Amino acid sequence: MKKRMFLTLLLPIVLLLAGCATQVSVQRLVPAKYSMADYRELTVLSVKPYRFYLDESPSLVVKDLSGSAPFKVLSGYGAFFERDLANHLDKKLREKINRLDYFTLNENSRQGYLDVEVKRLEADEYIWGKKNTNEDGEEETLFYLQQKLRLEVAFSMVDAKSGLTVYSDTYQERQEFSYLLDPEKGPTIYAPDLSPILKDMGERLISELVDSIAPRWETIYLYLMDNKPKIKSLEAAYKAVEEGRLTVAYDLFLKEYNNSSHLGAGYNAALILEALQSRDEAIELMERVYRGSASAKVKKQLERMVRYRQEQSEAEQQY
Repeated sequence: MKKRMFLTLLLPIVLLLAGCATQVSVQRLVPAKYSMADYRELTVLSVKPYRFYLDESPSLVVKDLSGSAPFKVLSGYGAFFERDLANHLDKKLREKINRLDYFTLNENSRQGYLDVEVKRLEADEYIWGKKNTNEDGEEETLFYLQQKLRLEVAFSMVDAKSGLTVYSDTYQERQEFSYLLDPEKGPTIYAPDLSPILKDMGERLISELVDSIAPRWETIYLYLMDNKPKIKSLEAAYKAVEEGRLTVAYDLFLKEYNNSSHLGAGYNAALILEALQSRDEAIELMERVYRGSASAKVKKQLERMVRYRQEQSEAEQQY
């Protein structure tokens, strides 16, 4: 019922990209990497924080690999930030899942449990030096702060009845920054705060995770073929596309294709059919255009259409 409602709501949403006369937009349903059709009533466990070993916790003072820095740099990693990060990602995870209108969250689901953890957190900071000749021709050492970050978020989907893990995956991101340090800022310099960067990294990983467990709607933009060789009667069809009157444009393009086998007219008619959510008919027409032209461009578009149809069918089965 929900799937049918989604499709009905999306039919009138198919619109021309504003201000572009040679582009139409298509809504397509993208399947999740992991089918959660049997686990749509879901318990989301609290995101588990990363736990540092005693010898790997970030130091309060950044290590000086240059061996000659005339100042000390205090770490940009805040004490106990790993807990704050886990709480932040837990909030974002629940927000994203709630926005999907796909899962029903339950504190004690009879179907499945989503278990998410920060599997790896690295914040490596150090000072390094580089020899330099200044404007006066004097040799000096420039000191830089290097910050290397690595974050991994993992999930397990656990069947509530059997207790077995049915799906699991890990997502990771790395970032690295380098800053020139100014000795005049004093004997103690504070490194840039790593908290917002790590939170942003975590949010992207959570988005990737959620995309992998729920089908989602995606908009793609398709360029129409130019009016070559130019046919006067097709100008009205392109204008209709520009004005968003896609049904009128389709009729005009198809009429010209039937009359003259104009490649662009047939190609455009097929794309507009797809934009109007008639993918089966669009594929049939594009196959006809390909048989009559053997165009590599038409073949590529046809293969995409067939692939999208298969993916749409797979995504619908996940409801």
